Amino acid sequence: MSKTRIDQRQGANLLKTLDAMTGDFANGYTVQDLADKTGFKPRTIKKHLALLQSVSHAEIIPETGRHRISESFARAMVQAARARGIAI
Repeated sequence: MSKTRIDQRQGANLLKTLDAMTGDFANGYTVQDLADKTGFKPRTIKKHLALLQSVSHAEIIPETGRHRISESFARAMVQAARARGIAI
């Protein structure tokens, strides 16, 4: 796998997209949903999703084609919260 270099602004934008995906794990989001939530262009969202999928932080729901954070990433977020004493 080739490494993708991102600067601080790009990283912040990527995190904004990832944050927008945390609200509806069961149903996921369309590219347009995420564009509306973040203010980014759909083309930018597609790039973000491709990068997030390449590092196993996002996935496509096979039945609907919608996007969500990956199950493994969601589990890791819950474990990190619990380790810090945050009730989930």
